[in-house]
Amino acid sequence: MSICVSWKERRTDNHMDVNKILSPAMGRIIADCGEGTPEEPEEGSILDLLDPPIQAVKGPRKRTGMDNPCFTIFVLSNPRDEDTKAHNGTLVINFYADNYQEGHANIELLGPVAKRIVYLFDDKPFSRYETTNNLTKLGMTGYDQAVEGEMIDYVNYNLAVAAPEGPLHDPDDENAHFMHVRINFGIMERSC
Repeated sequence: MSICVSWKERRTDNHMDVNKILSPAMGRIIADCGEGTPEEPEEGSILDLLDPPIQAVKGPRKRTGMDNPCFTIFVLSNPRDEDTKAHNGTLVINFYADNYQEGHANIELLGPVAKRIVYLFDDKPFSRYETTNNLTKLGMTGYDQAVEGEMIDYVNYNLAVAAPEGPLHDPDDENAHFMHVRINFGIMERSC
């Protein structure tokens, strides 16, 4: 199997399958079982902060009846440079959590999860196989097909967290808040 894309095989339109970004992002979140950050090694991974299974969906809204805590992952914008053919877009990750019983946002959960998202994505572009390898280590084979090979024909040369925001009130659930993390990305088809 060739990993190069000839000029004849290159797409001539301005569209990119957003799963090239969404699938590895989802895989990175649900497979995060690493240590804390170098600055704060006592802080844990997503799997340390949340009880498995980690719920995540591609798209800007939660599925009907989806319980918190959960993530939504979507591409807000995806413009293509006419000259370089690179896509420089915005990936958004929202993390939802139920409020405390008194109605206040659960900052003790929202804050650490948002901080971990920043750590996982800021200046850490996706490689070809990292996501599948992490999921396989966890024994999470059900996700393999969703992420395997997404980056084979593409190079993700940039991931940079632009702004973590929140807590914001969930307009669809009066008993929940969410954190909103915008991540700038750069991706282009791999050439020989």
